[in-house]
Amino acid sequence: MRKARRDSIGTTDRISHAARSALARGDAVAAAQALLVISERNIWTWRDYATPDEVAIQLWDQVLAALPTSETLLRAHVQAALAVELLYQPESADRATALATDALLTTRRAGSPHQLLPVLQLTHLAMERPDLLDRRAAIADELVILAGRHDDVTGLAAALCMRAVDRAERGSWEQAIADMRRAERIAAQHQFVPVLLIAGSALALERQAVGDFAGAERALERIMMLQSTVSMAPSALGIGQLATMRMVQGRLAELEPVLHEAAAHQPVLRDLHALALIACSRTDDARMMLGDWAEQRPLLRDFAWTGLTAIRARVWIEFGDQRAIADLRDQLTPYADRLAVGGMGAFFLGSVGHTLGRLALAAGDRTAARHHLQTALEIHQRLGLKPHAAATEALLRQVEQ
Repeated sequence: MRKARRDSIGTTDRISHAARSALARGDAVAAAQALLVISERNIWTWRDYATPDEVAIQLWDQVLAALPTSETLLRAHVQAALAVELLYQPESADRATALATDALLTTRRAGSPHQLLPVLQLTHLAMERPDLLDRRAAIADELVILAGRHDDVTGLAAALCMRAVDRAERGSWEQAIADMRRAERIAAQHQFVPVLLIAGSALALERQAVGDFAGAERALERIMMLQSTVSMAPSALGIGQLATMRMVQGRLAELEPVLHEAAAHQPVLRDLHALALIACSRTDDARMMLGDWAEQRPLLRDFAWTGLTAIRARVWIEFGDQRAIADLRDQLTPYADRLAVGGMGAFFLGSVGHTLGRLALAAGDRTAARHHLQTALEIHQRLGLKPHAAATEALLRQVEQ
């Protein structure tokens, strides 16, 4: 999953030390400028996935409190960065949104386009919650336009990736792929490695989505080779995408040993590992590993939430747990018209409506199952997602039996 792109933990420590030193001598402006270095040219967060840095959050808060009110734009930039730091602290979600919104309004009102671009990027990242997709998508459109107008080449490549992910989740699949291809061309020309990784992963996932599994595996292998040369989470991204491909192929059991090891380092993959255990006819082992439904930790509401929730739904359908099935239906219903794309790099599970159809069928609600599956089938056919269309058609036949 997503991870910092800084060269080492030492770099982060040096940034923090510089900020604390500036604060100690009463120079809050220098402290803010030192901290903001970590946010430069990031397409995603600089922290390990789902791991809030409480010490860093406290430092950002101290710097923000110490900045004079006359430093309007610098305060706004710090607010936006702090909102991103709060991304992995679910209890602070509303505060993060408020900070990012205020930062954006302030910078739009008083800042130049050059000052607005980084705040837009940070605000987009801070609003990764699924319920904020419309707001986030508008910001992505603005980012692409602004970066293009002002010849910010790397900023444009990053903005295209951001917009592509939003478009994909909305079901604007062809537009999303076009954005990623354009971003990849820019990144190749300017050797912008983060975008090469993101766009390459997304385009591998595109091949998977249409059923070109051999092409997807070749593309994913190239990206994993590139990824191993830089400090960006070398395993979870490829494992997630490969696992969802094996799910479609009916071969997930092959990955159980790999997923067992990966889940030990990335707990967010535990549900995927449980599915692999079930595929190995080890359902009791999966139940023992996960425990009861009430014990399940809520999934982080970010770019991966819809996909991870769809994976979780498949697990609890297999368990036949009606309480879990009802809860998961409630969680996913507001997003029935979206695609479960996992940031266009982590995994692909087709229409959320397909998962809702499976949940409804497991609950004995054939009317709702038929409605969701017919809608999902139309989406899959319209977008050319042949493996997912076939899976939905098979479920519809089951509903009609």
